Amino acid sequence: MAMALTESAAPGDGVEHVVVHADARPGPVIGLFLRAADLRTAEATAKALWIRAREAQHWLKQWELCCAEAPLLLLDLPPENDPPPD
Repeated sequence: MAMALTESAAPGDGVEHVVVHADARPGPVIGLFLRAADLRTAEATAKALWIRAREAQHWLKQWELCCAEAPLLLLDLPPENDPPPD
């Protein structure tokens, strides 16, 4: 499943990594690590990527997307914004 999603990614999707937790309950969980400007863009990109993969891979049609949620991770912060060491 990870390969199907990776292969369906467009150059502008910002896909960094795809991981699948097939044994998660109540169903599989797909982790998409994307570079995006904001949460709305990340979630929309994840949905679009799933739709493209599902259209390209007939065996994915048995699965439905339940939700697309993204945590916002800030990267490349200037040193003055780094948290203090433990």
